[in-house]
Amino acid sequence: MKSFTNLLLGSLTFLAVASCSKDDEKVTPTSGPREYNVEYKITSSTGSQADFVLYYNETGGQSQFADVKLPVTYKFKRTMKAGDITSIGASLANTTANSEITTTILLDGKQVDTKTARGTGLATAIYIIGQP
Repeated sequence: MKSFTNLLLGSLTFLAVASCSKDDEKVTPTSGPREYNVEYKITSSTGSQADFVLYYNETGGQSQFADVKLPVTYKFKRTMKAGDITSIGASLANTTANSEITTTILLDGKQVDTKTARGTGLATAIYIIGQP
């Protein structure tokens, strides 16, 4: 599990730096830091439990959980500025080739990213404040 956690943390960091979303609906940043309502959702039509969940929390640190009942939603307020990252990653327990898990990020009620993984994959939604 420790090597999986290290791989996950490395993947989240790499994806956060390298990813660019093409969604038309964006959250417009202000010139300085401001408070956002952050909402993370994890759903699955094929599983009832996430094996692993990792997300950036209200302090900008990371929260990690195992064996999480699905669906689940995490809501909090967080002060962020351009360049700050919001991200959530999750994988399913007891996967098959048809397994599917989806992670979604909403900022101030607007969906800014959603990712779905199949099989043993990790669904990682990421949004960088101020990205085009």
